[in-house]
Amino acid sequence: MRAAGGIVTRVGPEGRNVLVVHRPQYDDWSLPKGKVDPGETDAIAAVREVAEETEVRARIAARVGCTGYQDLRGRDKTVQYFAMTVEHDPGERAPDDEVDIVAWWPYDEAAERLTYPHDRRLLVDAALDSVEVLVVRHADAGVRGTDFDEVRELSTRGQEQANALVAKLDPYAVGAIISSGATRCRQTVVPYAHTTGQEIVVDARLAEGAGPAGLIELLEHAVTPVVLCSHGDVIGEALHTLDRRGVFLDGDGLAKAGIWSFTVEHGAICHGQYLAPL
Repeated sequence: MRAAGGIVTRVGPEGRNVLVVHRPQYDDWSLPKGKVDPGETDAIAAVREVAEETEVRARIAARVGCTGYQDLRGRDKTVQYFAMTVEHDPGERAPDDEVDIVAWWPYDEAAERLTYPHDRRLLVDAALDSVEVLVVRHADAGVRGTDFDEVRELSTRGQEQANALVAKLDPYAVGAIISSGATRCRQTVVPYAHTTGQEIVVDARLAEGAGPAGLIELLEHAVTPVVLCSHGDVIGEALHTLDRRGVFLDGDGLAKAGIWSFTVEHGAICHGQYLAPL
């Protein structure tokens, strides 16, 4: 069984607090999580499950760890967890059969009192200050021409792909949208930019033929989640470079409108995961 959840934290005068839930059916304290529904990414499922179990609206800062175990019914279960920041906390949640208590515990208390050892280990090991950078290859733009390729626009299929990207990018607490100046790249992230109200920043380091160094520099300098939109040659060369450096890359795809999700911790690119187009 595939599931996803969140380590939702907020920092107050006395330090970092962690959002936890009590489930009356199992009489346990755990991190909010739940099953990934068909058609969902882990990120979409994690944000949805946190909202359903706690009524807290949160956004993802980074992918921080995975647990695997057998549940109480003897089923193998894998849970992908994300570090999350709070967008809106409505306060006390009415109890139900699934969750009867939602609480904010101090970090040290959560690391000691969570019911399951795998949750406690995850919390201690998670790099909660890391960030996720989402590198998008531009959507379909039809057949390449010989002149003025910089202004080639998305095809009908490409526009559909760009619209579909909104749901995949929505779970993340994105602080900037940066794109190649090519029309097809900018059009790929326009629907998402309209949804968030952010402007698209054009950066020549993401231009076709620019090589991998600029993209990698943008990854390493990220301090909040960022969306970058570039070209197949730039992304492919960056992947080869990172692979040679020993960065773990989960996947090998480079489809148009596909996403490479990179976790960056204090300037170091930890790993990357490929997310195929919806």
